[in-house]
Amino acid sequence: KHLSYEQLQGLTDSEAQAMLGKRQSRQPKHDVIDFDPIHTELQAKGITLALLWQEGIDHQEWSISYGQFCRRYNQWKGRHNLSMRQVHKAGEGGFIEVSEYAGGLGYAVFLRVECTGHQLRYGHNSQLLVTPGQAVKKGQVIALMGSTGLSTGPHSHFEVRVGGVPVDPQHFLSGRP
Repeated sequence: KHLSYEQLQGLTDSEAQAMLGKRQSRQPKHDVIDFDPIHTELQAKGITLALLWQEGIDHQEWSISYGQFCRRYNQWKGRHNLSMRQVHKAGEGGFIEVSEYAGGLGYAVFLRVECTGHQLRYGHNSQLLVTPGQAVKKGQVIALMGSTGLSTGPHSHFEVRVGGVPVDPQHFLSGRP
């Protein structure tokens, strides 16, 4: 069916989605967040809070902004007397290829995974705790989170590369589909 611009402007989002054959997205389940498993996953895998927030959005577990998510997480950590300083832990065992200032990534660590050969990148760190050539074990602390390089605030940058090409890090997040 062809519609004029004026007709399109009069459609609601659900009407437009129905016309396009798209089903309307589910509303998020809730905005009450259990931070126990989130904190456990952060500590165990050394992944970023931003990735976990995005997963919650993607899986429609919550609909709050990243800023609200971080504030709630930090409040939760404060109530539980946990360290407010986030660390990067090696997601897999391997060896350090790069541990230096890397332009836009700021202070960065590039880890080559021993068994698969892919590369894990951790950027925007405030402090690097490993050196190039060093062997690391899964879960070993390799850097402290920061806001170096092209960054607008403290956060963790986690990237996976296979054959030099960035890939979706989703499968590195334990307990998530």
